[in-house]
Amino acid sequence: AVAMGSGSTASNTGSVSIGANAQATQYSEFAHSSGRFTTSGDAQYSRFVARNLTTDGTATELFLDGSTSRLTLDDDSMYSFNIMVTAMEYGSGNESAWWHVRGGIARNDTFFVSSPAIIGTNTVDTGNAGGSSTNWTFTATADTTNGSLKLEVQNVGAGPGTNVKWVAVVEVAKVSV
Repeated sequence: AVAMGSGSTASNTGSVSIGANAQATQYSEFAHSSGRFTTSGDAQYSRFVARNLTTDGTATELFLDGSTSRLTLDDDSMYSFNIMVTAMEYGSGNESAWWHVRGGIARNDTFFVSSPAIIGTNTVDTGNAGGSSTNWTFTATADTTNGSLKLEVQNVGAGPGTNVKWVAVVEVAKVSV
């Protein structure tokens, strides 16, 4: 972990924080801030990279460390997000696809019956190389069990042995109260 700047902290594996009062608390998080309202990390930009592999048509979550670390949300916080996803078949084919998803998510147990919650409707752009990749899917949803932004992929219609590598870059602007 590396922290540079006044009041900035980086406390997780591979995390980096720069600027004034940035907080990088999640796996390989890159955080940047130009100051704070009340506490460090309450007004900042962060970037994350999530990944996973699929070998069949089962819905699969992307994780920051590739296996268990979710993009968890601080309570009493609002996030706008920009997610870029790239997927490519490996081993037996060369199908590929991409998604660009923009939206917002908030976590505030006082105001939402189910928290976190997606705010508004996500905007989705997508493209693919044809073939079976036209059926692949990506969704960004609120995970109320884990208090996280859930990134889920699926190579729908793919049979066993259809191996796909998935990578998502997630940028967030966060404000906390």
